[in-house]
Amino acid sequence: MRIAYLSYQFPKYANYGGIGTYVKQVASGMAALGDDVEVFCGHDTETGSSDEGGYRVNYTKSDREGFCTAVVSVFAERHRLKPFDIIEVADYNAEGVHLIPAHPELPVVMRLHTPEYLVKRVEDAIHPMLRRIRAHFGAIKRGKRSALLYNRNADPEYAHSLLADRYMAPCRDILNIVGKDWKLDRSRCAVVPNPFTPSSDLLKIPVENTSKTITFIGRVEVRKGVLDLAGAIPGVLQKHPDWQFRFVGAYGGSPKRRTTMDIFIREAVGEHYASNLVFTGAQPHSAVTGELESAGICVFPSLWDNFPGVCLEAMAAARPVIATNAGGMPEILAEGKAGVLVPPQNPAKLAAAINALIESPEQRTKLSLAARQRITTAYPAPVVAPQIREQYELTIKYRKAAGPRT
Repeated sequence: MRIAYLSYQFPKYANYGGIGTYVKQVASGMAALGDDVEVFCGHDTETGSSDEGGYRVNYTKSDREGFCTAVVSVFAERHRLKPFDIIEVADYNAEGVHLIPAHPELPVVMRLHTPEYLVKRVEDAIHPMLRRIRAHFGAIKRGKRSALLYNRNADPEYAHSLLADRYMAPCRDILNIVGKDWKLDRSRCAVVPNPFTPSSDLLKIPVENTSKTITFIGRVEVRKGVLDLAGAIPGVLQKHPDWQFRFVGAYGGSPKRRTTMDIFIREAVGEHYASNLVFTGAQPHSAVTGELESAGICVFPSLWDNFPGVCLEAMAAARPVIATNAGGMPEILAEGKAGVLVPPQNPAKLAAAINALIESPEQRTKLSLAARQRITTAYPAPVVAPQIREQYELTIKYRKAAGPRT
């Protein structure tokens, strides 16, 4: 099967993020099955191609906004030389909006990562109503979409979704949410997890762990639940003053104007615990392994997260994980068998869960072993890639029966 992946994001080339990580994993996995795979991504300064060891990457000089236009001619040339059997696109940023209509016969799978309207909905959910109303009218004044009153017919990502033949979601929750909001045909939808083959460096990290560091890795922003983690910190350090909280990631905005989240959290927690807080700022992805090796407990308290790769990496590193039971994390953590699940926006229960793990080294070891076992059996590419291949075959069959899209 000849497969194309369309994603502005891709490691080494442009805006390295969760979608790019997924595309790298899935491209490698499908190539390992024997498929002919090519990736089409963006690049800050160049247009060209490279061999990534089993598949080809075609990169196009463009920014994120211009990628959907710039990639059309690059794809057309590769498709002319050797036609693709199928293309996979993401919901986010509507990157196939010009490419797909140019090839009406081409079967298209859309991967539900997290559309922009859903990101805004999660972020807006924690703001006071007055602030949300002000943001709503401010968005209208600037000619932008408002998350307060979502209208799918005014959403270019929804219009983009109408071009797809089939939809794959990594977890049940996003399929239920987006499927309802976009009125997707459920007979053309499937839940298939993201493939994740952990690096050998992660798997080499010893399970034995005496670290007294509670580590958060990710963008330090409201959507990732860091305000709830900040609210839990005093309740943990009152009982365990020799432990430390470590925030690894770039800083987002905080509820206080002109104040980054690291400063806001320090102020919220108070001077008494200042020495127990560490903020590293943005770090390269290569630093994640070292951060996980030095972590005692990993906490991912997102308000909602689809299928966070950092949680998978922590599990591969055999670190006990506490996460919220929102989005894809219940499935990743085997409904609590491979990690601890707590409700989002509940600092008291989060603090209680952290304290319980601190006070039970045996439970930390048990969860660490269960987490690594799950990662190495449920999500490696050889396990997931055949499931994806099945969805591609159904998509090709559907498009062949329906004829070229109009």
